[in-house]
Amino acid sequence: SRLLQRIAAGDDEALAALYDESAALVFGVVRRIVWDVADAEEITGEIFGHVWSRAGSYEARLGSAAAWLLTLARNR
Repeated sequence: SRLLQRIAAGDDEALAALYDESAALVFGVVRRIVWDVADAEEITGEIFGHVWSRAGSYEARLGSAAAWLLTLARNR
C-alpha cells in the first residue's frame, strides 16, 4: 500500500490518512474480541502505534494492507 510505504518513510500525514480510512474496521474487529469499549479503543490506538513503528515490515505480496491491519488486530 502506498500509505504504508509513506508511513515507513516517516510520513505522519499518511498515518492519519490510514487511520481515517481504516480505524472503524480495525476497531470493529477488536470490539468483537474485547467487549470493553475503552479497552477496544486503547488496543486500536496501540495497533496504529505498531503500524507507525513497523510499517516497513508490511509485505504487499502476502496480502492487502487491510488484511495486514486485521491480522494485527486479531493478534493483539
